[in-house]
Amino acid sequence: ELNLKISKYLFLNVQKNYYNKADIFKLIGEYSNKIIDIIVWTKSNPMPASGLNLTNAYEFILIMSNTEKSIKCKKTYTKNHIETSVYSENPYKKIHRAVMKPQIAEYFIDNFTKENDKILDCFMGLGTTGIEDKRKNRNFIGVELVKEYFDIAKCRIESC
Repeated sequence: ELNLKISKYLFLNVQKNYYNKADIFKLIGEYSNKIIDIIVWTKSNPMPASGLNLTNAYEFILIMSNTEKSIKCKKTYTKNHIETSVYSENPYKKIHRAVMKPQIAEYFIDNFTKENDKILDCFMGLGTTGIEDKRKNRNFIGVELVKEYFDIAKCRIESC
């Protein structure tokens, strides 16, 4: 069961690949009555697939809610599609290769939150969302299982 006691919305970023596609499709099916929209993040320069396999050039951001039937944006003509390059300039790529590009966090913060909102990132990684939240005067709560990532994220967010 989807438990959203602190927020009306959950934005869940998932990438389907060869190894997890059954899990992602099962997740979408299991929560289809809670998914109110899907935003597609297209990567203009994804890592090529091996051999003749299809290159995965997108990720889903599932927007879920227990109470809402749709989501309202802060400005007219907000698209359900984002296109960026992958974060190849990521200075932490030797530590964590999947650091979110700051423009992705910024897109969601700018379009779906307002100043002083509380933002929970339950897969904080190295803290990109926290940095953008701090820059845009949001209240950030981050959770990360990997202590090394947590320590780096904490340092990055505090030094913004």
